[in-house]
Amino acid sequence: MIEEIQSKLDTETFKDLAKEYSDDPGSAAVGGDLGWAEPGLFVPEFESALFSMNVGEISAPVKTDFGYHLIGNG
Repeated sequence: MIEEIQSKLDTETFKDLAKEYSDDPGSAAVGGDLGWAEPGLFVPEFESALFSMNVGEISAPVKTDFGYHLIGNG
């Protein structure tokens, strides 16, 4: 499924895809926006990817105990 979502990023926005595919109802409702992120808010695997990204990037799939994530930084 995550490969399908990644392939749609060429033609659809991260926000729209998050609304459609996210299993987290809170973030899905706002297009994947998790608000301002500071260290210590998320699990280490998620933070490691997030804080190594440049603004406007979308991560490779990140696996955590909560599932797989595509992280948009922007």
